Amino acid sequence: MSTVTKASTTRAGTRRLLSLWEGVVQDQALLQKLIALHEDYRLIDRSTFYWYARGLKGPAKPSNPLEELAEIVIETVRPEALAGVEYWTNTLETGESMHMHQDKDEKLYWSRKELAHPLYSTVFYPGQVPFEGGEIAVAANRVQPGPNQLIAFRGSLPHGVGKVRSGARHSIALNLWDRTPSAYKAFEV
Repeated sequence: MSTVTKASTTRAGTRRLLSLWEGVVQDQALLQKLIALHEDYRLIDRSTFYWYARGLKGPAKPSNPLEELAEIVIETVRPEALAGVEYWTNTLETGESMHMHQDKDEKLYWSRKELAHPLYSTVFYPGQVPFEGGEIAVAANRVQPGPNQLIAFRGSLPHGVGKVRSGARHSIALNLWDRTPSAYKAFEV
């Protein structure tokens, strides 16, 4: 397995399979809100995906901290097309891992067995309590996440998470789509 270094400012995936940025959220108040989101009862269900409709022509009006983060991700990754951002939070506790999988339009897949992937899958790691393990594997790359880090890769790439050996690994997934996926929920403020 190879290790990934910090990305340049080029679009994610145009020159690399996997891109990594550090110190992504500069606003410390926003970063603290993102850290606190893992205690939010609305985000506990791992099967709930939220949608932020937003094209490439200028920023929309974010209605919550996750949509503010989506604006930062869009500016950082700079996708070539955009219909919006699908987002959710994830926590893996000691002993948990996540199998290798591809991000996809879940409802389309389960209803018609059709595969449609986001343009880019991204994972943001807010500042958090220390944990061991939990590295993300994307294709032949492994990355140990750190605080205030963003990882982006082509949405069709298989990826998973190694076993968390101690602590709790918090992450926020934000998938950049060029079309609206079938199943999502509006985030209620």
